[in-house]
Amino acid sequence: MTVQSPAWVKGEDVDWLLDPLADYLNDLDKVAFLSIPIFTGVVGWAINWTGLVMLFSPLRFRGIKIPGMRELSSVLPRKVQEIPGVLQGGIGWQGIIPARAAKMGSIAVDKAIAKLGTPGEFYQQLEPDKIAEHIVATFRPEVPGLVDQVMSAEHPRLWKDLPRPVKEAVYARVQAQLPSVVGKVTTEIGIHIDQLLDPKIMVIDHFQENPELVVRIFRDFGQRELDLMVRFGFLFGFLLGIPVAVIDSIFHQWYLLPLLGVVVGWITNALGMWLIFEPPEPKRILGIPVHGLFLRRQSEAAEVYAKIIADDVITLERIGDFLLDGPRGDRTRQMLATALRPA
Repeated sequence: MTVQSPAWVKGEDVDWLLDPLADYLNDLDKVAFLSIPIFTGVVGWAINWTGLVMLFSPLRFRGIKIPGMRELSSVLPRKVQEIPGVLQGGIGWQGIIPARAAKMGSIAVDKAIAKLGTPGEFYQQLEPDKIAEHIVATFRPEVPGLVDQVMSAEHPRLWKDLPRPVKEAVYARVQAQLPSVVGKVTTEIGIHIDQLLDPKIMVIDHFQENPELVVRIFRDFGQRELDLMVRFGFLFGFLLGIPVAVIDSIFHQWYLLPLLGVVVGWITNALGMWLIFEPPEPKRILGIPVHGLFLRRQSEAAEVYAKIIADDVITLERIGDFLLDGPRGDRTRQMLATALRPA
């Protein structure tokens, strides 16, 4: 940068002042030039870090409900409908992963669980006798209500006139016979298990009720890659900031930095996602083997996924609860009521 003095001022009179000023302004330009890549690096890091937070948080939708939004959402573009909260009639946010919990449950069943066995095979593998014990423990508090219902229907006058201690004795008698009755019912349940147990509904419902499980699946095997994506955000942002600094030094337009900052942020985020998910199959680019960081550890991811499904989703207790309280639980309860009627 050259600083010129007014025509009426002699050069030797102001050189002592203008030369340091010119040096200062030149140094200032250098500092501005060098600071741009650092700034875009910080922007790249911040964008990837923010994207990671929005990927997992919050677990539940937070926002406001708007009257008529639910009805309007059905005619909105598909991409708009995928924004968390839109289909529920609200404006706000829910983590992308928790918001897709039901979808992930459906994929888990279609791609993996359904290939491992039928509902009957799951039922036998988890031991019907153990499931019967869980049903007994769950159903026992409901026995007095069931006895009242049956006796009021078949012997209303007698049941009404019986003193309370006698009724308590009847409850106790039926409860004492409950284990043997449930043992017989589990055989019948096993015969009709394909109609009573739906692993897909069970998994989807459990993931929807516990979105933290879906987040755990990603974090347990992928936290290292996710952290790497955030760190690479700074590297990508810094490298992209170099041409931004060159362009700014040439054109000196006030709007270039914010405009190019948006471009850098978008490219940085896209590169971070590419680093994790692309390419899906191992390839060589310029002789260098490349493979998506997540995808190269599929076997490890499968182990984490299988453990969570086995420990938290398709368990003995959850199958028992689904048989009693699931969409087809009324059929199981009817079987129990019919078997307990003679008692």
